[in-house]
Parts: sequence; structure tokens; C-alpha cells
Amino acid sequence: MSYQSSKDLIEGMRWQVQKIKNKQAENDELLGKLDRLRPQLSALEATATSPDGTVTVFAGAGGIVRSVQLTDAAMRSNASTLAAAINAAIEQAIGKATAMQLEIVRNGLGETIEPEAILGPQAKFAGFGRPAELQASADDAESGYDDADYDDQFGARFGSR
Repeated sequence: MSYQSSKDLIEGMRWQVQKIKNKQAENDELLGKLDRLRPQLSALEATATSPDGTVTVFAGAGGIVRSVQLTDAAMRSNASTLAAAINAAIEQAIGKATAMQLEIVRNGLGETIEPEAILGPQAKFAGFGRPAELQASADDAESGYDDADYDDQFGARFGSR
């Protein structure tokens, strides 16, 4: 059984602290970029009209429905027809809004950001989604801390754990 010297342990701790500081600086930069995008995201508005033209829906960032407008013809239709028209317009407006949101964020932060990270559950309305095995892998990664870079560099420098 090998023991690391105090000097090696202190150096390892310094390395870990520096890594944390670097990650904090990256996060601060990302938050600053997101703050600069806030006005664009707040002003985002997508409009969609039902196929029969009787319902118009306005949606904002996050796919939040801001308003629904009905024509007189919509009010004369039966409940199931009206519901179908409203649902169709809502789905289309949410899809447009989420696609617009993704474009704004990717233009501000870079194309490498995953749609699910930006849109959350709304990603499915914009035509994005994860295959089951990728989702399971992501769920496993989120359930515990795993940092391959740290393990590789720390292990190589200070011996196996």
C-alpha cells in the first residue's frame, strides 16, 4: 500500500481548487451571456393560426402561450371542432417559439448547446428529442458525479485511488 506525501496531497488539493475556480469563471461568463440575451428572449413572440383560420395563438419564450384569439366563426363551431383548432394553433405556436428561442440562444452561446439544455421539455415541439439510449445514458450521468478528465489527470499525477 503506497501513501502519498503531504506535499503531493496539498498539490492535488490546489489542482482541484484551481479546477473549481476555472469552472466558476466559465459559469460566470455563461451567465453574463445569458443576461445579454434576456431582452431578445423577453421580446420573442411566435404567432400561429389554426388550419381553418378561426384561432390565432401567440407564444413566447419557453413555449408559454401569451394569448389566444378566436374569430366569430370559431365561436359558432361545435366544441370538438373549436378544441381541435385551438390545440393545432397552440402546438404550432409553441413549435415556432421554441425554434426561435433555440436560434437566439445558439446565436448567443454557440451551436454546440443541446436543444434539450435550452428548451427542456419543449424541445419535442421544435422537432428535437433524444433516442432512448442517449436519454438513459444522460440520466445515469446526472445521478452521480463523474469527471473523466479529473480522474485521468489526478490518477496520472498522484497515483491510482
